[in-house]
Amino acid sequence: MISTTEIKNCLAKEKSTVFKLNYTPEQKKCFKEFDIQKKQTFSYYGKVNDIDSTDFLAGIGNNSASSVKILNSAIKQLASEVCKGYGKNHAWIDIRITRPSKYFDIPRWHQDGPFFIANQEEREQLQTKFITSLKGPGTLMLNATKAEKQAYLELSRNAKNLNHFFDIEYRKMVAEIFKHRKVHQLSNNQGLIFVVGRDTALIHSEPPMTETRIFVSVLPGTESQIKALETRWNRK
Repeated sequence: MISTTEIKNCLAKEKSTVFKLNYTPEQKKCFKEFDIQKKQTFSYYGKVNDIDSTDFLAGIGNNSASSVKILNSAIKQLASEVCKGYGKNHAWIDIRITRPSKYFDIPRWHQDGPFFIANQEEREQLQTKFITSLKGPGTLMLNATKAEKQAYLELSRNAKNLNHFFDIEYRKMVAEIFKHRKVHQLSNNQGLIFVVGRDTALIHSEPPMTETRIFVSVLPGTESQIKALETRWNRK
């Protein structure tokens, strides 16, 4: 699926990098045919080899136990290989299942902030995240010019709506800033490791949801980092 060396090479570049994922014919068939009837998200924080999304996957559509097993195993393998490349054995893993919708017809262009913020040193360290879509449309991304990024940051800071990432009028204004940029979209056989939490963080968005989608994200970290993230987000 992914080699440890390839992940390490991507991380060594210290910039957002797209690379190929190699699935078996059985896995590809499963992804393509997997039935989706519900929009749901599965979030896991912990030791990567302990993740089990079987019950979650079994509840989202009319699929055989065999198909659920194949998909669950593929996601676990994917997350484990990403973490191995990072040299970590813990992670925050999200599986987002979506159905067709017009909600993202206007992109939600944004940059991710830092995930690990225990201290200033940790905040300033290079932080990256892995994403891919096993089924359905892939994530959108663009390379903005310095002037465009500055305009975007100023607009973001001055937005009065605290939920402006999800505000349609705000999204229209951001889309206007980037209207001359070529938009790139991940395919189902591509993974992306992208920078977060700094000026060079990738500007990206969910794609138009024209069909059902299985999206997977993996954020590797130390045990303490992942526990701190879970505590902060879930208020444990």
